[in-house]
Amino acid sequence: MLRHISISQNEQKSKQGNNMEEIFKVIEKEGQQKVSARDLYKFLESKERFTVWITRQFEYGFTENVDYVGCIEINTLANQGLTDYALTLDCAKHISMMQKSDKGMQARKYFIEFEKTYKNNLAPYTLVEALQLALNQAILIEKRQNILNG
Repeated sequence: MLRHISISQNEQKSKQGNNMEEIFKVIEKEGQQKVSARDLYKFLESKERFTVWITRQFEYGFTENVDYVGCIEINTLANQGLTDYALTLDCAKHISMMQKSDKGMQARKYFIEFEKTYKNNLAPYTLVEALQLALNQAILIEKRQNILNG
């Protein structure tokens, strides 16, 4: 299941007390939040070609199918496919940090704040997710009651 996740500016203002705008489109695939390597590349304003830049980033020890997954982005104007990568938020944060620039720091902070807001607003989308959440909450309540009852 692939779904787009967005944090509205109002949610961000109330949760964080600032005007942080959505910088990256974050998607969820198989329970993980991911961002486009090309979007990150554009935001960081790298002067290298994308393929050279991303290859150099992956040389820092990132693992395919764990930290990133290759995909094709369709450019409708040029009618061609471009290689892209869906990066996990952890991978995107590490790459941002390695840039040693203001843009890199801004991107890293965005991903950290996104994760905090996402975790606070996490809502189940399927019946199975709702039941699992209810079970987890029941177990947590039972454990707390056992501690209180000694």
